[in-house]
Amino acid sequence: MTKLQGSSVSANSGQDLDKKASRIEKKLSEARSRLLDLSLRNRLVNFRPSVRRSIRIVEGNLSEIYQQLVLDERSLSFAAQKPSPTAENQREDAETSQSEIAEPQAKKRRASLQLQTELDPDILPKRLFGIANEANSVLEEQGYTVLYLALGFLEWKDSPASETFRKAPLILIPIDLSRTKVRESYRLNWTKEDIGTNLSLGERLLENGIALDEFEMPEDSQGIDDYLASVSKAIRKQSEWRVTKNVYLGFFSFTKFVMYKDLDPEEWPDGQGPASHPLIKRLFDPSEEKHAGDLYDEQEIDDRLDWKLAHYVLDADPSQIVAIETVKAGRDLVVEGPPRHWEISDDRQSHW
Repeated sequence: MTKLQGSSVSANSGQDLDKKASRIEKKLSEARSRLLDLSLRNRLVNFRPSVRRSIRIVEGNLSEIYQQLVLDERSLSFAAQKPSPTAENQREDAETSQSEIAEPQAKKRRASLQLQTELDPDILPKRLFGIANEANSVLEEQGYTVLYLALGFLEWKDSPASETFRKAPLILIPIDLSRTKVRESYRLNWTKEDIGTNLSLGERLLENGIALDEFEMPEDSQGIDDYLASVSKAIRKQSEWRVTKNVYLGFFSFTKFVMYKDLDPEEWPDGQGPASHPLIKRLFDPSEEKHAGDLYDEQEIDDRLDWKLAHYVLDADPSQIVAIETVKAGRDLVVEGPPRHWEISDDRQSHW
């Protein structure tokens, strides 16, 4: 009889742990979703081209760009706006050999694909220089890519009564701009980071009951057109919305996307995800936590601390000493305020 009771208690304990784990995972998922900015201030939801910080690519074949930039891992160059044809140019074009005209256009593009822009020859290098400098600065200072080549856009309205169409990128390829010499032209390269879709747009559309298909990096260029077709199918009930094949080089803010990605349970080994971490458990379910109290009080430092065992690189005031000794003891804490004015919170808060 005792064994049966023990088994029952053990089963109930296991069920309670499962329920707690499920609650924590749900709360963490909700917090993770809030990291995505779904407002119209977000360029991923409401893209507005910038004169200085974006470049529109015209005459761009999306699948061909993807083929060369990603699948073939080629560097792509930029072309300035073509000059207006003169009478002499037109005569030269008319004299083009019949064999050259007959050459397949796809083969010609694959041999020498350039990203055609609307910018004049004297403006394009300056624009690329400014964009490259800003992108490199962010990468060096903050450690993540902010420059993307956007393939395909959704033109949508935030309400049926609105007369304003919003633009949102669909496929985002992380890229960098580089050149080997000062006088050479910039070239576009894929960073080999993950290629993804617009998660902010996907969450925004879910509010309207529209679910976009999951996106996986296509193994062939046809996959790009297939994904755009799937988006068109998903919005088919929105008669005024449409998918375009526009291409832009521009900055897209993913300041919180890095955290959003890190909190994805699929990115972690089984049983080692964020929801399983002791600190996360204590933050989201502190009900049974027993607070051990502060390790030291500032007023008792001189009486309680053995100064022969205190090895500090620099002089420290009492509040700083409390923080140092608390960390040395393996405890968790929050340090608030500038140096010499720290406020030490208890170890129920976060990790320092």
